[in-house]
Amino acid sequence: MAGPQYTHFGRYRIVEELASGGMATVYKAVLAGASGFEKTVALKVMHAHLGKDEHHRRMFEDEARTGALLRHRAIIETLDYGQEQNLPFLATELLEGLTLADAMKKRKKLPPELVAWILTELLDALAYAHALEDGEGNPLGIVHR
Repeated sequence: MAGPQYTHFGRYRIVEELASGGMATVYKAVLAGASGFEKTVALKVMHAHLGKDEHHRRMFEDEARTGALLRHRAIIETLDYGQEQNLPFLATELLEGLTLADAMKKRKKLPPELVAWILTELLDALAYAHALEDGEGNPLGIVHR
């Protein structure tokens, strides 16, 4: 996968690279705190070449700010946002387990009940995000890029 190989990024210890996309690389990372506290997270770090571009930095910041507002069982929680080594980053809840892509590789056809449940959860999360309002009742207009 692309992107710099970190062992640490600010307060986070990098465990492994999970994915790399057009805007950032996502790592499995551990936030270590006082008295042995540890929290494993997904750490999304903007690519260095985009970190110099104000438009991309604003998009990344908007993603973090919007993510912090979302509270739904089918949407990962945004836990932290900041800048380290002159690059924006955000930390989210890390969900480990079988992905839909992995499930589709194992079984060409999923049971209809499972497909219906997945779609119901997905549509409920989208409806929640699209209907979200600010504190004054104004729609936030959240649309996934």
